[in-house]
Amino acid sequence: NDPYQIERKAHSLKGTVASFGAMRAYDLAYELESMGRSSATERRTEVYEQLKVEMAHLKLFFGTGEWEKNA
Repeated sequence: NDPYQIERKAHSLKGTVASFGAMRAYDLAYELESMGRSSATERRTEVYEQLKVEMAHLKLFFGTGEWEKNA
């Protein structure tokens, strides 16, 4: 719940998912980063849960080898 840690971790994740072109995950990480920066708490859990879903999609995409078909 530390706003600074939320900002830092979301910032790192944002850069990582951007390198894969995962723009929905990027947008959600950006939103969490902004929330951490401003210490906003409204919607934080909702955005975090949406980001977890997007990360699960990425894990599935890379875990099944689908990315190799699109490389």
